Amino acid sequence: MPYPLKRLWEIIVLNYWKWVLKEDKNKNWLYQVYWANGVMYNSDKFLFEWESIIIWRKWSAWALTRVSWKFWASDVTYFVTTSWKADLDYIFNALVFLNLPSLAQWVKPWINRNHVYDQKIPLPPLPTQKAIVQKLDSAFEKIDASIDLAEKSLKEIEEMEKSVLEQVFSSFQWIWVKERLSDYVKFIWWSQPPKSTFIYEKKDGYVRLIQIRDYKTDKFLVYVDEKSTKKFCGKCDIMVWRYWPPIFQILRWIEWAYNVALMKSVFDDNEIFSDYLYWFLQNPIIQNYIISKSQRAAWQSWVNKTILDEYHTYFPPLEKQKEIVEYLDRVFEKNKELRELYKEKIDGLKEMKQSLLKEAFEGRLVKD
Repeated sequence: MPYPLKRLWEIIVLNYWKWVLKEDKNKNWLYQVYWANGVMYNSDKFLFEWESIIIWRKWSAWALTRVSWKFWASDVTYFVTTSWKADLDYIFNALVFLNLPSLAQWVKPWINRNHVYDQKIPLPPLPTQKAIVQKLDSAFEKIDASIDLAEKSLKEIEEMEKSVLEQVFSSFQWIWVKERLSDYVKFIWWSQPPKSTFIYEKKDGYVRLIQIRDYKTDKFLVYVDEKSTKKFCGKCDIMVWRYWPPIFQILRWIEWAYNVALMKSVFDDNEIFSDYLYWFLQNPIIQNYIISKSQRAAWQSWVNKTILDEYHTYFPPLEKQKEIVEYLDRVFEKNKELRELYKEKIDGLKEMKQSLLKEAFEGRLVKD
């Protein structure tokens, strides 16, 4: 039997607050400060002393964290309070079922509080809510264990590939002369047109402006006046993500204008083989070094371009570069099919969870 529908504004309040002051931060203090989808740092102060749900309302705009004790929520999050009519774990599952990413908006996706409030969820009597949560917890425990195993296998593949890259790019020490990276590669970035000029549907005279999220999804395309931009990249160009964690991502396969957070790698094809540079910039030696030297604000990091330019490394002759690329392509190709199988398994398990949630909220999992 279907449960009565209620809009979220009738059930919950989405609260948001402010940053903890610098002097109130200390990793050894008791209370956790939440930012994004996890703990950012600790403080000796807390904002809320009861259990809650943290929702990241900006940028990724979908991460949910269940909190069971005193905490502080930063200003890029909402924290949920609810009435006696609703079980908090039931609300958490309902928010998962609502698929919050689909509610995200604009260039840096964020969640509009009123848009969330307007969503409807089924609300059975409190004892039924608790029975649903108990059933879901039992089923999800097994599914999550299977997801964890698949993700662990993916992580093992990733670590093996990092090991291969590190081994390859650390083997040149006594063969070629070390030189500055900037002697071979220029990293070009620029200031983008103002956001007030962005449009979100393609029209004549406008070109796509690439954002970091575009390398994962086409849901939030942005366009700018072609005359307002001078920096473009092709599908084969190697792009470096400058800031926002995780920084120093190495990207390619999208073309058009690029935004202020991306740098384009420019080099002489007679000296550098493009695929070699693509692998080189992903190897753990340079990755760990550049990230460790990056500047950090409260919640933002960015690549120190001077450190990147001055990085000393070895560039073998062009033919040797191509030989290395052929070897790495063979190694990574062997893992590609296995990686895709694990990802398909994880996607299937997550779909199973969504099916159970649908069954629960349609009144088919627990009888009143």
